Amino acid sequence: MAEWSRETLMALNQDDVIYVEVSSTWIEAISYDLKTSTVVVSSQHNRNDYVYYNRPFEDYLAFVNADSPGSFFNMYVRGRW
Repeated sequence: MAEWSRETLMALNQDDVIYVEVSSTWIEAISYDLKTSTVVVSSQHNRNDYVYYNRPFEDYLAFVNADSPGSFFNMYVRGRW
């Protein structure tokens, strides 16, 4: 498993969910449930949550560490996960 950054560990809550706010005009936050391997993308544009089940943790790390989370979403997530 990939090495966890200090920020990732600090974002881990009591329910084993990592919640990270990102710098994006479209995405507010990206969370990962360690128990269910679920990624939730929270949109600040339309206030919807997009839920993706059974995603490897490495996919989540790549997403939250992308230079542009919105571009990452459009290129790798939308219609593919």
